[in-house]
Amino acid sequence: MKSVLKLHQTNLLEIAHFSSLTEVTEEDWNLLTEEDFPFLDHAYLLAMEEGHCVGSGTGWHPGYLGILDQGRLVGACCLYEKTNSYGEYIFDWEWANAFERYRQEYYPKMTSAVPFTPATGRKLLVHPETDRSVVEKMLIQGALEKTKQAKASSLHFLFIRKEEIPAFESFGFQIRHTFQFHWLNHGYQDFTDFLSRLKSKRRKDILRERRKVREQEITIEILQEEGIEDRHIQVMYAFISQPSIRNGAVPTSVSIFFSRSMSACVTGWFWCWPVKIMNGSQEASITGKEMPYSGVTGAAAKTSSSCTSNSVTTRPSNTPSSTDFHFSKQGLREATKSNVVFFLNKPIAPTGSNILLFEKPFSTTWIRKV
Repeated sequence: MKSVLKLHQTNLLEIAHFSSLTEVTEEDWNLLTEEDFPFLDHAYLLAMEEGHCVGSGTGWHPGYLGILDQGRLVGACCLYEKTNSYGEYIFDWEWANAFERYRQEYYPKMTSAVPFTPATGRKLLVHPETDRSVVEKMLIQGALEKTKQAKASSLHFLFIRKEEIPAFESFGFQIRHTFQFHWLNHGYQDFTDFLSRLKSKRRKDILRERRKVREQEITIEILQEEGIEDRHIQVMYAFISQPSIRNGAVPTSVSIFFSRSMSACVTGWFWCWPVKIMNGSQEASITGKEMPYSGVTGAAAKTSSSCTSNSVTTRPSNTPSSTDFHFSKQGLREATKSNVVFFLNKPIAPTGSNILLFEKPFSTTWIRKV
């Protein structure tokens, strides 16, 4: 049964609170999400819960907001009460350190983001037949109220769409910009056309990497939709786990989540490139039909580059999408990623000591002597 917490009511709209997505039907939730952004889909977020990637002991405690119009879900926001900053890919450790220096609590903080997924998408989800501006403002107001009730230091919305920034600015949020490197399809006729736009050094580097892959007798098998079996998912999960295991940490993306999320989202969404190498190791990458997301690494960087370049060569040339590629800057363009933050409490230092000044554009934290 839904647990509804009425925080505010406007024109028959009410703000509700859900502790789990099991309290919301998949159909109702997915009516609000973007077609080209699978990571806020009901199945993906629920797999996070059931796979124990969020919840007790993870530092991510779910608290979803919903906007109800006479009981019908017309808006939603994915919120988490955070007790650490892991899995956000937006580094705010200096802020946490500043609060600690002044013996104040930075955690908990409230964060709207997809756990462990640094991809840009709307965080204020609105039904297409509803007044977006009204619902967005109610979601932000509800998130601020929830932040106060949790006695959290701040409220963060990470990897948001540029179109959402004005709504946050109207509430006094400060904008923080970070950067990723994206590959953009500028109507390339083929891979040769793409290479011709690069500087000579970058072009030669890519051609050399691809030649080395061929010399190792590596073949690439393209698996699409139902062709992706559970054994492929398990191999990819092993690749994701390797960096954590090598560093002596416990992999966060547990196999239950990985298997369920891939199974739920694979139809109509994901392509997979397992690269078979002579010594038996493999490499893989995942790509969506409308927008590819690459970042699954396995054996070696050269093989990973080969996976990505092949995902570029096999994409339809008329698909003007961007890809979050992190392992190489060859042929990529720097892209601004927008985040917003609202501090309910800022660290206050005694007179005569160092004080923390938060200054726009909020891309850096400065410590000054006064």
